[in-house]
Amino acid sequence: MLRPANFLMHPFRFLLSLAFCLPLLAQDPFEDPFAAAEQGQKKESTSKTEMLIDTKAIAPGTPFTISLKITHPPEWHSYFHNDGLGVSKVPTITWQLPEGFTAGDLQWPTPHRTDFFGSLTYSYLDTNYFSSLITPPADLPVGRDVSIGFKADWQTCKEMCKDETFSKTLTLPVQASAEPDSEVRAALDTYNQRQVPGETPEDWIVSAEDDGTSITLRIKTGEKLQEDLFFYDYYRQIDPQAKQEFTSPEPGLWELVVPRSTGKELGGKPGPNLPRLKGILAGHEHLLPGSDRPAVWIETAFLGKEDSNPPPSDTGAPADGAAAPTIPAVEQSLLKILGLAFLGGLILNLMPCVFPVLGLKIMGFVQQAGDDPARVKKHGLVFAAGLLVSLWVLAAILI
Repeated sequence: MLRPANFLMHPFRFLLSLAFCLPLLAQDPFEDPFAAAEQGQKKESTSKTEMLIDTKAIAPGTPFTISLKITHPPEWHSYFHNDGLGVSKVPTITWQLPEGFTAGDLQWPTPHRTDFFGSLTYSYLDTNYFSSLITPPADLPVGRDVSIGFKADWQTCKEMCKDETFSKTLTLPVQASAEPDSEVRAALDTYNQRQVPGETPEDWIVSAEDDGTSITLRIKTGEKLQEDLFFYDYYRQIDPQAKQEFTSPEPGLWELVVPRSTGKELGGKPGPNLPRLKGILAGHEHLLPGSDRPAVWIETAFLGKEDSNPPPSDTGAPADGAAAPTIPAVEQSLLKILGLAFLGGLILNLMPCVFPVLGLKIMGFVQQAGDDPARVKKHGLVFAAGLLVSLWVLAAILI
């Protein structure tokens, strides 16, 4: 290792090294972006979270709704079931329900398109409700209390991303007839009318084709659709970065042709090859023909494909508390990871503040040229071991 004398012999190099490095050290590379601007304030990147229930008392066999209300900080967003990237942690709820209770699929609001470092994502801004219908058993005894536990997990992003979680246990009385909470119900109805997709109108004729490279969606409505339509694919079969433009080959028929997802997104994996197409057709600002909402669910089998085993809904965590399915994270080979690490090391050694240090180290090697070979070898082993152990400790802390 370098002796203190080496720095004293080369004060100019030492001061030059400090001049380059101190501005970088002043910027904490691990600065917590979620810290409060002032002590005592709520962390500005932490979502405000509530769990709402539309009833004050439940009744045997009568369904009720529990909703996760997430209010995002300004400019932060969370993700739709298909985030558009294939790497994000989408909202899920894991339920702990009494025996005989069942939880329906998570109700997804209509997302928005958000640019995130040059990639188009399907995300949620501001305040949104993620609801599930809970159904108690018909033979539930009256006159007792029941407890329902849940844990919600999701991810919010701005310049960087943060995992968030919220858990709670609700205790509800069981009565002969349910006692609705009119205030909560009114808030949910207002939000659903504006933000939650409706069912496909009965008079629409929907079909889809998949030729392996592109997907074609056809919708026959008999009426003109607005021009700002967007189809939010549910299972990531469509390339989320592709431009969408609906055309009308004939009056009342609307057609969208988009390329398949080939893994060009950050997720790096092609979209699944499924027998069905599912997603949200959104007009955003206008009601769709035949519907009282600006967005509707679209689901149809691909023409010519077997549909004996349609894909699962997987819109939320199962009621028994098992882990919910999530979009897979990026998979990379060990060789690729080592290559990137090597490239990072090269870039690090090209930093201006490293150059004087390299010169000092070379001078130290030169001074050892006449030393005992065993001592030089020992010095090299200790030096290498020190580097490895230091980096292992740093890696363990980051992990």
